[in-house]
Amino acid sequence: MTLIRRQIAAIPFLVRNNKVEVLLVTSRSTRRWIIPKGNIDSGQTPESAALAEAYEEAGVSGVVHGDLPIGFFNYLKRTAAGDTHPIMVEVFLMRVTGILDDWPERAARERQWALLADASGLVEEPSIAPLFERLAELEHALIAEAVEFASHAE
Repeated sequence: MTLIRRQIAAIPFLVRNNKVEVLLVTSRSTRRWIIPKGNIDSGQTPESAALAEAYEEAGVSGVVHGDLPIGFFNYLKRTAAGDTHPIMVEVFLMRVTGILDDWPERAARERQWALLADASGLVEEPSIAPLFERLAELEHALIAEAVEFASHAE
């Protein structure tokens, strides 16, 4: 029986000009557009691990949005030896509160903000597209929350 490994990911987002934008990063090896993801270190909760990956890979800080993951996806991870392992990724939505000019993996990755409507076309991992579709269902609520938050911050 094959052991399915677990990882976490974040979909960093913000609202600009009444549109939801998500932050994508390139993978280190293939340079494909992906979302920040990685392993859960000992002592981390899935939520704190997702925030840590977003910081390390994309240079953003923020808070997990909602009480539950936005969804899951599966993929086959290829090792340096050429083996593959099945991975199940738990994905959290992350409201971005800070964008850094320098971050741990800046030299290894590019980052790009994309309108939610364009994100699924940029990400080549087909199992991620349904997560953007789910996020699109929440877009009006996220925009309303951002407007509410901004009015209280003034």
